Parts: sequence; structure tokens; C-alpha cells
Amino acid sequence: MMFHLETLDITTIVVALLSSGAVASILTVVLTRRDRLSHAYRELTDAQSNMQAEIDAQDAKLSKLFKENDSLRDTLHAYEDKDLERTRYIRGLYHWMDGLCQEEGLAYVRTHPKPSLPDSMRVDFPRFAR
Repeated sequence: MMFHLETLDITTIVVALLSSGAVASILTVVLTRRDRLSHAYRELTDAQSNMQAEIDAQDAKLSKLFKENDSLRDTLHAYEDKDLERTRYIRGLYHWMDGLCQEEGLAYVRTHPKPSLPDSMRVDFPRFAR
């Protein structure tokens, strides 16, 4: 038997290709590659969603820490202001005592009254607040 090209028509060629498995193999490779790309894309979008959730969680933690920092800073300033007021009172009291020691006591006290305890400090000395 001899093979003649003239006897082949397009239908015969297509049937031969399909039956040989070459087209099936090509289709399998294309579909498998598409499946792999689809799977990789899904994994990538899942990873991106997880990263975004982590970023949002970190932003929330940072916001909370910034608020705590502001609150602590305000508390620190309040303590600093209270310390400055105490220092002013103590210095005024010591200057008054210095003048009292250097002058005649009663005359000095009449012209220089003792510094009064600031109202804001009275809560710190409940025994003297009466």
C-alpha cells in the first residue's frame, strides 16, 4: 500500500489529528496552564486581602497608641504645671522665712505676710485645709 497525498481531504486530516492525541495534549496543556494561572491569581488576591487586613489592624493599634501617647503627654504637662506651682510656693515661703530671720520678726510679718498655700495645693495637705 502506498500513501498518496492527493487522496487526503481536510476531514481526514482533522480526524487523524484528533485521533492521534496531539490536539488533546495541546488542549490539556492550555487548560492546565489556565487553571494554574487562575489558582495563582486566587492565592494572590487572598494574600492581598490578608495583608490589607493586617495593615488595617496595625493602623488601629497605632491610632490607639497615639491617643494613649497624647493622654500621657497631657498628664505629664499637668504634673509639670503642678510641680512648677509647688516650686514657686516653696521658694516664696523660703524667701519670706529668710526675711523673717534677718529682720525683727513681728515688724517683718506685719509688712510681709506669709505666702498663702495655693488652693490647688490644699488637696495635697488635707490636715492644713481646715
